[in-house]
Amino acid sequence: MDIDNNGNTYITGYTESINYPTTDQSYDISHNGGKDVFVTKLNANGTGLISSTFIGGSADEIGK
Repeated sequence: MDIDNNGNTYITGYTESINYPTTDQSYDISHNGGKDVFVTKLNANGTGLISSTFIGGSADEIGK
């Protein structure tokens, strides 16, 4: 997790969820099987999703 100069929060990790929230125009909007890395950006208040994407292939990927 990290916070940018505007107070937006970035979260990364991994999920096996097929319905993890993604946003339009993201790198990958669909779960690819197994464990997929996610990167999510929340607004400064933590109340709004700015962007969110999966990153992964058919094998397991784990973000650290």
